[in-house]
Amino acid sequence: MSRSPLPPSQETLAEELETPKIAKISLEECQRVQTFCLLILTFLICCGAAYWLKTVLLPFVLALFLTLTLRPIVFYLTRRFHAPRLLAIGLTLCLGVALLVTLTAVVSSSIVELGEDIDLYERRFMILLDEVCRHPWLERFNFTSASLLTSIGAQAANSVGDAVAATFNALLALVSNIVLVAIYLVFLMFGSSLNDSAQRSNLFQDICQSIENYVLVKVLLSIIVGATTWLILSLWEVPMASVMGLLAFALNFIPNVGPIVAVILPLPLVLLAPGGASLSSLGAIIVLPTIVHMVIGHLIEPSVMGDSLELDPIVILLSLMLAGVIWGPVGMLLATPMTVAGKIMIDRVDWAKPIASLLSGRRPGHQARKARRLTQEPPPTPPLQPAPALVEVKAEVESLEVES
Repeated sequence: MSRSPLPPSQETLAEELETPKIAKISLEECQRVQTFCLLILTFLICCGAAYWLKTVLLPFVLALFLTLTLRPIVFYLTRRFHAPRLLAIGLTLCLGVALLVTLTAVVSSSIVELGEDIDLYERRFMILLDEVCRHPWLERFNFTSASLLTSIGAQAANSVGDAVAATFNALLALVSNIVLVAIYLVFLMFGSSLNDSAQRSNLFQDICQSIENYVLVKVLLSIIVGATTWLILSLWEVPMASVMGLLAFALNFIPNVGPIVAVILPLPLVLLAPGGASLSSLGAIIVLPTIVHMVIGHLIEPSVMGDSLELDPIVILLSLMLAGVIWGPVGMLLATPMTVAGKIMIDRVDWAKPIASLLSGRRPGHQARKARRLTQEPPPTPPLQPAPALVEVKAEVESLEVES
């Protein structure tokens, strides 16, 4: 028997069931996937290059950071006092060298003073260690200060040679980096491409101006944090208060993590002070710097910088870990400024704005949808409908009029 042909609709349905369904991907989606994969590969290549070339790139980034910090002083001298640019740059560099020498002298004098009282700190440490070992919770484990000191001393004796060698190598690296940073700084300050705005495009000039504003505001706020920390610690006569102020200035460039470390650092010196520390003074040394960091970091800084330089905390932690692995502690200090600079550059490119939104912790298109909601006109109010009872009464009146 011959098979009766199916209707056209059923033939189409049968063909769709027999043929496998293949997902249709548009050309634009393919290009997005390719662009995303290329960005990941480029990021990995840049990280590898930064790791292998850190001996050259790290001094250059430090010099660039110092250049962006010192350029406002040069512009102030040229505009306010009409000084020649070369003279203004020379005066600014001399000011920077004088400040560096002063800070070095302050740090060295603080270390010398701490070394003179090292015996008193050792006695205080022994007293605190005995008090801890005599605690009822530790007596059951038979912990004694002598056994702890013996184990600590044996480990220290085994690693003293490595510590001396590591310290010597770190000092040599620091001296060589300072020389390279000074050379790069001189060339960047006297270079015409960064100082002459007429030679720069509008996009490049906008990016440089945004980065300069961020660096300037961050440096000024960090100076306030460091000076306030030094003042608080000096009032309570904490040793090495000036060094702790400098560390608070440097750690303020690391959001969320840096202020916590800056508050914790003076505590060992306070606890090991020869005269001891009362509970009220210890609480003041902890609470007052914490208030300073919270006011400047959570109130003043967001109001001055705005939401354009906002970063997600996860992005900050990832950048800190990555920069610490690649460039060490100095890289951790520069991680947040470099991330903010990258976000500023990405935010100026139209096709990369979703990446900038992700760095800020916002979903892509969030600002656009918010702007549309703000600019969208409210829907027109519908006309009032009469009540059903009034409609029935009106219909009865009309019917009576027709009959009459």
